[in-house]
Amino acid sequence: MSLHLNRFAVPGLLALALAPCLQAQDSPMEVQFKLHTGLALNQPKNDTTRKLLGIGLELGYDTSFGRFSGELGYLYKPGDQHQADVSTFPVAQGAAPADPASSVDSRKNQLEGLTLRLAFARPITTGCSWQGGLQVGGSKYRQEYIADVADANWATYEDTYNGAITHTTVSVSPFAGLAFKVNQVSTLEVNLLGLSYTSANYVHVVGTIKDENGGHTSQDTVALKRRMVPHVELAYGIQF
Repeated sequence: MSLHLNRFAVPGLLALALAPCLQAQDSPMEVQFKLHTGLALNQPKNDTTRKLLGIGLELGYDTSFGRFSGELGYLYKPGDQHQADVSTFPVAQGAAPADPASSVDSRKNQLEGLTLRLAFARPITTGCSWQGGLQVGGSKYRQEYIADVADANWATYEDTYNGAITHTTVSVSPFAGLAFKVNQVSTLEVNLLGLSYTSANYVHVVGTIKDENGGHTSQDTVALKRRMVPHVELAYGIQF
């Protein structure tokens, strides 16, 4: 947990350091330190949890046409420990299918990464604006796994393996919503975010892990899948 707190702390410290230099009194430019939280509307099973967390530093510029902004931040989606269904694993030639009663394959996923948000907003009424834009990044996917897989009663093989895989793509996620002025120095946003990323899943072929005598060679692969998961997001910004 301390590692993630340290990652979230970097944009915050950057905001405190740069804000006095970037914003002058009565300037059309404003600097905001922003906290994000969200909940997925339809999260795939055994992927990550529905929660979304984020933090960022936003630079906004007001014009007569509307408000343009850019935000540099960090996004994190945790995952729960879950058990893979070993009965669905592919089977090596001549090997028996994996037996769930004799096997265990435990996994945990997460999604994280730096993000860049570009947005445009226009006022609807006093203190309320609509906005829309794109988020780029936040798409480093990681899966950890540890397993001991065998056929019924460990009759002909026992595959023991563990490790972690990662996959990073440059993903673009659209968002749109409303921004409300809470007071002179803070805002609250409600957005619909279509979070785009590529998930990675370790695929073990049972009966192919190399044993002590070199009798088997692993045929394991990594399956990638493009996803776009809608999230309802809240963001709270504090102006410096």
